[in-house]
Amino acid sequence: LATIFVTVWDFYMDWGLFRSTKKSTPYLRNLLTFEPRFYYKCMLLNLILRHFWLIPLILNPHFNQPLSCFQPLIFASMLAEMVR
Repeated sequence: LATIFVTVWDFYMDWGLFRSTKKSTPYLRNLLTFEPRFYYKCMLLNLILRHFWLIPLILNPHFNQPLSCFQPLIFASMLAEMVR
């Protein structure tokens, strides 16, 4: 639930999704520094990296494999969170 909440918060409050009053950027905030495509790509990357930590849980739903086999994936998810 926390991940869903912060994802919605990121999109609505931070990215300004659906808060624009301009017709040129109907889904973004009014004040843009970069072109709109950049913001949409960043939103998609944010969504992917925000949920990257779920991959070890999806691959091992019953925890029947030792955690050591997922160490590289867990490390990659930590790096992804830092980049995000």
